[in-house]
Amino acid sequence: MAVSIAPDPTRAAPDAGWPRQSRVATAALVTGVVALPLGLLVYPGLVLGVVAIGCGLAGLVATRGGRAFGRGRAGFGLVAGLVAVAIAASLGWQGLRTIRDCEDRLGHRPDRAEIRECIRAGL
Repeated sequence: MAVSIAPDPTRAAPDAGWPRQSRVATAALVTGVVALPLGLLVYPGLVLGVVAIGCGLAGLVATRGGRAFGRGRAGFGLVAGLVAVAIAASLGWQGLRTIRDCEDRLGHRPDRAEIRECIRAGL
């Protein structure tokens, strides 16, 4: 018994005439969702947040006018990237302020042990 694997020319392709899924929009969603918890680690959150913002903007452009599906994914990835960048930037700024305040209190650049002591002291 022979089995033919050639495509049936009488059947149309299942996605003929339909817009394709936007890979950039999916990348924006994935990087944005991953960037949210990594925003607590400042640098990874900043990097992935910026990547999610870029992919989100590119995804919005790629899905404009119904050329591709995934506009919601691109928008959510963009928003998630913005939130991740905001979290990472605020935590990074707070960390820098803590080090600067500790330096002002001690009168010299603090090492790690002195920074930990300043944090414990509530500075």
